[in-house]
Amino acid sequence: MSSFVWYNDFMISRLFQIVYKLMDCPQMTAKELAAEVGVSERTIYRDVEKLSLAGIPIYANQGKNGGIALLPNYVLDKTVLSDDEKKKILESLNALSSLNTNFNIEETGDFDSLKSFLGDSKGFYDWLEVEFSTWGNRVQDENLFNILKSGILNRQVLKIEYASFNSEISERKIKPLKICFKNESWYLYAFCLLRNDYRFFKFSRIHRVEKLEKYFTPEITGKVLPKMSEQYANNLGSQTRVIVEVDSKLSWRAFDELEVLEHLENGNLRCAVNIPDISWGISYLLSFGSEIKVIEPDFVKNMLLQEIEKMLKNAK
Repeated sequence: MSSFVWYNDFMISRLFQIVYKLMDCPQMTAKELAAEVGVSERTIYRDVEKLSLAGIPIYANQGKNGGIALLPNYVLDKTVLSDDEKKKILESLNALSSLNTNFNIEETGDFDSLKSFLGDSKGFYDWLEVEFSTWGNRVQDENLFNILKSGILNRQVLKIEYASFNSEISERKIKPLKICFKNESWYLYAFCLLRNDYRFFKFSRIHRVEKLEKYFTPEITGKVLPKMSEQYANNLGSQTRVIVEVDSKLSWRAFDELEVLEHLENGNLRCAVNIPDISWGISYLLSFGSEIKVIEPDFVKNMLLQEIEKMLKNAK
């Protein structure tokens, strides 16, 4: 098993950077390395320990002229990686480069060296591109991503303002652990101090984020984080499954957002959607306008009718 397989995708890029920097420069201080890779000195020392445990001959010299260095004449041995692992590392780094404006491995020149080292003469890494931001919102989305990523890597407590399904804003202090992509959306997995439990927070509903001068040690270090589908279901509790018929004019939304069950003879689509919060669900179904028909359950149809009646009354 590769030495680097242990680390998540965020750490892979940083650990490779540290090794390559030290291969080019005989010795660097923790402060210099921290500035190069965009983390705290504390994180650099943790990375040094991890690299050492992984078999990389890295050490720290104490004293006035001390610093962090590799053993002289050290060469990174690519034979410890299988072909599949090499491709995964390159794909991960390429995706991370797309996600983060503060770290672009292609601009640093390190990517060309890494591709050559890992034998990527045919450009296999280039089949995947990840665009983090939503349409027209690139700077704001990337700023949020970078703050959350920094909180995860530095194990720093964050304060966020978060919107619930019914648009209520609450202030949360969280211990960020992991960033996840699920159903075309980005989520932060974190320990919520308000709820005293682990939660998934959707990026688009995080209105403000602030780094606090508090740090933490993850209680689940060394354990496998729960799969998002399992934890998210636990957080939401019971869900209502709604069966609908979507007009062919909105088939693109059906394929993007719903579970398509059947193609009907009239060209429409019979679909299903699991609604975790009924008030949010009613608003969501109304967003389809007259191009959707609720088949079941009956209580959802009745709630839709009541909401439409309120809208008509307010329009008078």
